[in-house]
Amino acid sequence: MPASYVVVLAASMMGQAPDLPPFVKDHAKTMTFYYQSPDPALGPKLLKELLKKDNLEHPWFAKNEYALFLNAALLGDIGAGRPKIVREYEAAFADAPPAGRRIIVRSLMNCGDKETLKQIDAWLADSKYADSRKELESLKKHLEDPERKDARDRAAKSPDDLDLLWGNFFITGEYAPISRIMDVFDLPDAEDNRVLKQVARWSFGSNLQQHPKLMELARKHAKDRPQASRKVVEEVIRTLDEVVGRWLSQDKDEEPLVFEKGGAFKCGFIKEKGEWVMASGAYVLTADGKIATRAEYKGSTITQTFTLKDGVLIGPRGPNPKVEWKKEKSGEKKSDG
Repeated sequence: MPASYVVVLAASMMGQAPDLPPFVKDHAKTMTFYYQSPDPALGPKLLKELLKKDNLEHPWFAKNEYALFLNAALLGDIGAGRPKIVREYEAAFADAPPAGRRIIVRSLMNCGDKETLKQIDAWLADSKYADSRKELESLKKHLEDPERKDARDRAAKSPDDLDLLWGNFFITGEYAPISRIMDVFDLPDAEDNRVLKQVARWSFGSNLQQHPKLMELARKHAKDRPQASRKVVEEVIRTLDEVVGRWLSQDKDEEPLVFEKGGAFKCGFIKEKGEWVMASGAYVLTADGKIATRAEYKGSTITQTFTLKDGVLIGPRGPNPKVEWKKEKSGEKKSDG
């Protein structure tokens, strides 16, 4: 399964991002937090950037084409219900290369309207766009279907569906797509659902760290969820709440771990003159509820995975595979370098 955009963004946060296209480097944050400052006029501007050659032909997008079309879907969500924006998307079609036209068609899948159907007929009648006929016919069939459903209106059946749902949340900031993601936690624990449930839980925890709005919605609606999804949501929230703070290893060295809201992380790297020098990085929740960390200091990298149980963090330290950390009590905090 290719890495989702959620995975890519988290990898970037953890310092593991691959060589990404300019669009992702420059605009991933804008797309991910669009709902905080929605500006529909950004849609056509972002589309113009996405259609540039150094994005369309970038090796990473060539290898992960689904991510290219996910961006297109997000742009479609920005334009949904906004005829002026839809018309600007359509206007870009004429000068776009065939690969770019596919991007525009994907955006229009999410935001096309009755006027779009008229425009599609014009494009189909023009031999100039013969190489886009298949995509245009699919778009027309989709828009003419009175029973068509957006990703947020149907059950998630694959990790790709989860990406579309997260994308819709990034644009709208609404509970509807989140509810569909939480529905996955209510699926039976069958082998056919295993990967989908793992991806849903991992992405839920990762995004919960980064989006206060998501935390607000999760807390508000958890009590109304079925038992299975309520349990998962409450467990993830509890872990993220409990882990924040400064922890000390329960040995003579008292190595500190510092977990901050939002995902920032520090750990003791080496002692100098009796004081810990700290490595800095980030942490995320894994699909099985553990806490994965990555921190760096002067070119050296430390990766660790911890289990939080009964108020104690358990993880490796040096040659010891099982060390306990306990949270420092209020008023005992020491400065970290």
